[in-house]
Amino acid sequence: MKLTAHNGFRASGLQGDGRDIVLDSLRGFAIILVVVGHVFKGFEDSGIITRGSFFSVTGYYFIYNFHMPLMFMISGYADGMRQRPSGAFRRIMKCAADIYLPGLYFSFLLWLPKFFMFHSLGLDNTENFSVAAMSSLYYIPLRGFAVYWFLCSLFFVKSLHILLERFIGNRNIHALLWVIIFLAAGFYGNNLPAFLRRMHYGLYFHAGYLMSGQNIITRVRHPRISRAVMLFLAGILIFSVSYFCGIRNLFVEAASALCISTALLIVFYALNVRNSLLVLCGTYSMVIYIPHNSIIAVLRIMLRFLGLSSFTVPAIIVMSVFFFCAALFIPLCIVWLYRNVKRLGWIEYIFYPGKLIFRK
Repeated sequence: MKLTAHNGFRASGLQGDGRDIVLDSLRGFAIILVVVGHVFKGFEDSGIITRGSFFSVTGYYFIYNFHMPLMFMISGYADGMRQRPSGAFRRIMKCAADIYLPGLYFSFLLWLPKFFMFHSLGLDNTENFSVAAMSSLYYIPLRGFAVYWFLCSLFFVKSLHILLERFIGNRNIHALLWVIIFLAAGFYGNNLPAFLRRMHYGLYFHAGYLMSGQNIITRVRHPRISRAVMLFLAGILIFSVSYFCGIRNLFVEAASALCISTALLIVFYALNVRNSLLVLCGTYSMVIYIPHNSIIAVLRIMLRFLGLSSFTVPAIIVMSVFFFCAALFIPLCIVWLYRNVKRLGWIEYIFYPGKLIFRK
């Protein structure tokens, strides 16, 4: 399936910026990590793998330790490289169309069948899905539903970032405010609304934004790579100590996530990574992100109906590869259809309404 980059899926957040192929590659790597993490999280929720097993620690907990911070960091880095359109209000409205609107209506679309299954049909939540209750419906505009929390949270983070740029010129104050928000969300999170708790990801967004002005791209690759390797190993060490020793707190998790995410950003630019598969996944990462978790969930439910709940290690490996390939292949098939079948071109606007609203 031959696909080329298309500006219809390029904007802030999950999409490429249209200028930096290396960043597209890193974004593609990040969305692949998201898919892998959700595959193994689903396996643990279903009882296919046990908590603390090799698959659980490496495929789920380790990836979950940094994959969302990495996504926010990539978005911040892209924002720092991008030329600013005029007007803070227009930037926020474009961000709402690009990120918030898809997160909002896909949250409602996912909430409806889950509410019907768990309340109207009275099915048991054996798969440990996000609970679709009336209370969760009311909170969707503020925090999204299930995996789509990321799109809503990214919108609020970017909106605050835009307002800070517009009204406060001092970047030191910006950094201080993001640190305060991070600490407040960590220490007083239980007393804050969910969307405010997730604003702590703005620290990673701001870190990426600050790094966009640094000399990460360099001809002298070896010093950069060696530092990145040390950062990556430090992140793994911090994660290992915190996980196996039970030291789970705000600072160790942030330190591990920042070390690993920064290391990946440096390595991708130092090596000038332009892998075609990664670029493809990064360019169309919104299309992968939106349906992939539902695809994985449907496959898990099918396993339950088939009565399959116990697997050997080789079977888990084969099944993991199958779930992963399905979660990538089906979304990319959707891209192929709208790119090559003229009558299906409208599919693009379902995933990316901003292109329809903000036409050049």
